This record gives sequence, structure tokens and C-alpha cells, in this order.
Amino acid sequence: MQELQKQIKNKTVIRDGINSDFRELLKIEKELNLPITSFTLFKSFIKEQKIYILKNYFSKEILGFIQFRGDLIESEIITLGVKKKYQNLGLGKKLFDYVVEKGYRNIFLEVSNLNKGAIKFYYKIGFKKISSRKNYYVNNKKKKEDALLMNFIKK
Repeated sequence: MQELQKQIKNKTVIRDGINSDFRELLKIEKELNLPITSFTLFKSFIKEQKIYILKNYFSKEILGFIQFRGDLIESEIITLGVKKKYQNLGLGKKLFDYVVEKGYRNIFLEVSNLNKGAIKFYYKIGFKKISSRKNYYVNNKKKKEDALLMNFIKK
């Protein structure tokens, strides 16, 4: 794992999303069972410069992405995803740190209370639970799931 981490982490670049990234982004969303982004919404993220793509600059493969809305004062992560085979290598944190380095300070997100891996990741990078929303999500099996509302404040 550490060898793969070294190989990948130092060979990545983060850049603004472009229209031609859409199909690859959809593949990642499907792989991770994330809500599917419409092309219209994707284009609005591009126009507002609110989507960043993490690519391996040798293979040109998209490894992950982050989509968000808001401004420097208050924003919300809509989706953060890293391909399964590249998870636990620090790439999600790299994407998040990039947003923070851009000056975003008060960041919110919602996550299913059943998504233990994501919750653990968000706690690890400094998010705190601020509330929950009962029966907020309806999963693929038509069962309701609670959402955790989490917040990160850069000091």
C-alpha cells in the first residue's frame, strides 16, 4: 500500500473540471454508488469553477474529483469521490486540502449515517458532526437512511 501511495500521490495534478471529464466522472459516481450528476449541473460547476479533478499526469487517468457550491465564507461539498482502487492513499485529503488552500473556510456536507468509511474520513480531516436528518436519503432498496450534517472550519 505505501509503495502504491508513493507512486500515485506524487504523480497527480489537480485542475479545474472541463466538459470532456463528464463521462469519466459518471463512471466514478456509479462505481461508488454516488448520486449521479446531470450534465447541466456538471456544466454549472465548471462555469462557477466549483469542480476539481485529480488526475495522474502520466496516464491521464482521472482518479477522483470534488464538487462543491458556495463562496469563500460558506460552502458545501456536494460530492467527493476517489476510485476504489485509489482509496486510502491520501487522495481524498489532497482534493479537500486543495479546496481549503483556495481559501474556503466554513465547509459543510451531508453523508449517510451508513457510510462509515466516509464518516471516518471526514472526522479524520477535521469535520465535526453538527446534526442529523432523519430519513433524509432513500437508498437503492427504497429504505430510508439518516444523514449526518458535518462542518469544517478553518482556523
